[in-house]
Amino acid sequence: MKADKSFDERTADKFDRLSSAEQRVVRYFQANPEQVLIKSAMALAKETQTSDATIVRTSRRLGFAGLAELRACVASDLKANLSPADRLEKTLGEFSGDLQRAFERTLEVQLESLAAIRSSENADAFSDAIKLICNATNICIFGLGPTSAIAAYFSIQLNRFGRSSRTISNSGLLFADDLQSLRSTDLVIMFAYGRVYTEISTLVEVTAARGLRSILVTDSLESTLGRQVTRVLNVPRGRSGDFSLHTATVAMIELLLVGLATREPETTLASLDQLNKVRARLARKSRAEERRSAK
Repeated sequence: MKADKSFDERTADKFDRLSSAEQRVVRYFQANPEQVLIKSAMALAKETQTSDATIVRTSRRLGFAGLAELRACVASDLKANLSPADRLEKTLGEFSGDLQRAFERTLEVQLESLAAIRSSENADAFSDAIKLICNATNICIFGLGPTSAIAAYFSIQLNRFGRSSRTISNSGLLFADDLQSLRSTDLVIMFAYGRVYTEISTLVEVTAARGLRSILVTDSLESTLGRQVTRVLNVPRGRSGDFSLHTATVAMIELLLVGLATREPETTLASLDQLNKVRARLARKSRAEERRSAK
């Protein structure tokens, strides 16, 4: 896919050669770009009164490798030149100071994002991701900015479940130290959205070169990075161009945690039991110190 062509430019080149059903799909895509990013092929087929095969075929007739690459192009068009402030301003503009509308619409977008991760592609990738986590000696979780906090939450929960885990959240030159610490038995889980920035592209290149297994959690980077990682989990962050929401990302993390516990219940329960015993010991010591201080 040529990076210098927008979705509309690519569509204009090929529209007249499409069937009537494919043209109907394209018109819907042009009018509803946000829905293209968050709805499954089956849901898009329902909206356009076609089939999921027609959705995929239309993507390919436009010159994309598939729906994932088409989504990346649409996301790139929507996000071009939009800063976080721009996205928030756009979102707030739709509310016009109405708190009830903000409440309802934000919930609506979150529900759409959750529905989008419930696809057959994600179901297969989810199963493979659980196997990768179970087989890993150590799990390194990458996330920058606000996503680093989400990565830290995932790491804490994995450690509680008995899996060795740590986060990678440095940027700039310090990121080289993170890369240096990677080992051949590590599984690298990457959270990356929107665009291919230096740290994520370098991390993907390094893990691929060293033969490390990896999972990419993303909203629109499968087409550019998907071939260099072991598995991709597609997770939207709301409607493109709007304020980013992380509901679906946290949901995917917790799906993975429940999947891990389902696959390895004895290991998980034994680790949590050990955690509770240590907590009880700490609580007893804390109460004893409080009693001594009170005397």
